[in-house]
Amino acid sequence: MSTGIIAVLIVAAFVSPAGLAAAAAARRRRLDEQFGAAKDQAVTAERARRKYGADWAAIQAQYAAAPQTAAARAYELVVTVLTERGYLTDDTGQVRIDLSADHADTVSHFRAAQQITTASAAGAATIDDLRQALIHYRELFSDLFGESAAVRAAER
Repeated sequence: MSTGIIAVLIVAAFVSPAGLAAAAAARRRRLDEQFGAAKDQAVTAERARRKYGADWAAIQAQYAAAPQTAAARAYELVVTVLTERGYLTDDTGQVRIDLSADHADTVSHFRAAQQITTASAAGAATIDDLRQALIHYRELFSDLFGESAAVRAAER
């Protein structure tokens, strides 16, 4: 046997699967201690993003059969996300003020979509109006999740 093979066999004898598992576990513990809170927040944010993304896809799919219901659900979803993000959503005027500070580029979408949704509840919105409301809600929804305008345009 060559010296190289003997050296490999000696090292392999000392590095057992249990030893490797223990080293990996220790590394995970160190990383969890160092980045645990940030990792947990990132995982939670990604789960919410996926859940709300699935909710949004269901709303869009519902539009063809029930546009008025889809617009109302889009409004509810946006309000849910805003509430989760710490916005006080009981007063729509205050929501607009708060959004204008944090999401100035898309607050106009919220205002326009909300007007259409209100008109829809009164029976004064057309199918095209409701489609437009969904587009406005989508812009705000995307902005709340930090999606760029390029990503939103690519989805269209």
